[in-house]
Amino acid sequence: MTPPVISTMDIIAVTVPCGEDLSPNTTGMPQVTDNEDPHPTVEYEDRPSVGCQFQRLWRATDEAGNTATSIQIITLSAPQPPMIIASAKTFVPCSSVQDAIRNVQELDKGISVDHPCDRPVEISFSDLADVDRCGFSFLRTWMVEDDCGESNTFQQTICILDQQIPDAPENGQFNTDIYHPLRWPQWSDAFSYEVYIWQFGNARPTLPAVVTPLRHYQPVTPYPPGTKMSWQVQYRTDANLTIPSPVWGFETEVFPDLAVTDIKLPPFAFSGQNFELSWTVINIGNLSSHVGGWHDGVRMGLTQEIIDTRLVATVQQRRVLDSNDGYISQARVDLRNTDIGTFYVFVEADIFQRVSSMTGCA
Repeated sequence: MTPPVISTMDIIAVTVPCGEDLSPNTTGMPQVTDNEDPHPTVEYEDRPSVGCQFQRLWRATDEAGNTATSIQIITLSAPQPPMIIASAKTFVPCSSVQDAIRNVQELDKGISVDHPCDRPVEISFSDLADVDRCGFSFLRTWMVEDDCGESNTFQQTICILDQQIPDAPENGQFNTDIYHPLRWPQWSDAFSYEVYIWQFGNARPTLPAVVTPLRHYQPVTPYPPGTKMSWQVQYRTDANLTIPSPVWGFETEVFPDLAVTDIKLPPFAFSGQNFELSWTVINIGNLSSHVGGWHDGVRMGLTQEIIDTRLVATVQQRRVLDSNDGYISQARVDLRNTDIGTFYVFVEADIFQRVSSMTGCA
């Protein structure tokens, strides 16, 4: 079978004023015939081109799957220049000159361009000063040009902020408590603060961890132990400006983290008697346990909420547990005569928290 035939009489090269209707109602619709299929499927796809033009690729497909294509050139006339959308003044944090240079180089991420004809554009800029210190401003001229020969410029004042250091923890601090509060310096007319926290090496999250009118933040959940963390504050001012702080950092403390990874116990037991169980504990932390002993606890309850359980056995552990090392322990549980029904059993390592504040429970 032969493919459909696309007549090019109705899809000749056309010129359409920029911003007007570019649908086939204006540019033309091809006539398609096929020796078998009276109604072939006709569709099109617009592809970018150069010289203020784009290509409209027409594709006809008959019921046997045979296809034919034809290209129509559409030229835009009377193009309007692209518009740069950006704030007239922007603020750049400066923890060091190298940091300020890097932040200035990334300012193009905050520039957007609106083109009335949706043409591809090139963005460039020229500066009236070099970034060689903190605490000064300079003028940048942004330039945008399309492939129709139209261009536009936009002037922006770039304010390199003074150096800032956090109030707490110190920038670059080691062995930081996993619940350490964050405190930052004041900005004269700031009324709220957006606080961003993330692991060093990752991208800053899109949403802040908190928006607060206070100049401190107490984490609700702990930072991961033995981890480099980054954080930044966005100051919101009465003048409707957003002032970014530098990106600060700290590294959290390392310590043992005893996790119960497995529990073995019989599927049922009798009231008034006892049963035995065993469990596995692994130190998933980055530090040895150091202390020579701690207690594991076994709890039972009628719900899956540990707060509703009772302590039914404790086992003393006399050992030092290195990172990634583990042990298996056992206990015998005496049941009450009133223990009737389905019970949930929990095992908690280091119930008195002698090893660390991050004990494991399963």
